[in-house]
Order: sequence, then C-alpha cells, then structure tokens
Amino acid sequence: MIFKCIQCERDITALRFHSAIAVMSGKYHIPAVRVTLVCPYCSQHFSADVPVMEFSRPDREDAQ
Repeated sequence: MIFKCIQCERDITALRFHSAIAVMSGKYHIPAVRVTLVCPYCSQHFSADVPVMEFSRPDREDAQ
C-alpha cells in the first residue's frame, strides 16, 4: 500500500520505527501502546494509540 506523507507529499511504502510506549488511551481510558512512526524522507511523525487487547501473542495458534 502506498500513501502520501502529509508534510512532504512524497509516496511512502514503509515508515521508520521511532517509539512504542505504554499509555492510558485518552478517549476510553484503557491500556494502550502509543506507536510513533516517521516518514523516511522528511521525518514527519505519525502516531496511533493501539489498545493492548488488539495485540496477540506470536506463539499462540490464533495469532495473526
């Protein structure tokens, strides 16, 4: 999948990892991981809070 960076408007197919920290989600007050990724061209940061319940263990059969 390709999308355009909101800052430099270049086509992006992969973002660089910046950080992942444990937080309490602001809207629903549930444990989450704030994942921050960076545009490889202009260093624009993109972040999202992913609820912990959305993660699965890689050693389990139901992991995707």
